[in-house]
Amino acid sequence: MQTAVLCILSESPSWLKEVQAVYTQKIKHFGAFEIKEIKPKKHGRDQADFKKSAESELLLDQIKDQDFVVLLDEKGKDLSSVEFSKKLERWQSSGKKRLVFVIGGAYGVSDDIKNRAQ
Repeated sequence: MQTAVLCILSESPSWLKEVQAVYTQKIKHFGAFEIKEIKPKKHGRDQADFKKSAESELLLDQIKDQDFVVLLDEKGKDLSSVEFSKKLERWQSSGKKRLVFVIGGAYGVSDDIKNRAQ
């Protein structure tokens, strides 16, 4: 199973790219893995709803019908490492070709993505 992380690109510290590269190399031994950062158009802070909707559309464009989608959200359920590994094992045996983790922008994601996520 392929695994992908789709995330909205934001300003991040310079060391983050190095850490991503190291962990991507480690994870690739277990199967195809990629991190896809999506750069949204700039909008003012007063346009939060519009920005959330626009970013969500960019994310949805990257999700295929046959993907198993997991939304990583601050309001979601906290899992221990053991709980996460058990869920990951179930997701990987779902019969889907690609497991996609979605991380929205600062204003979250639209209901379309929430409804699309398993």
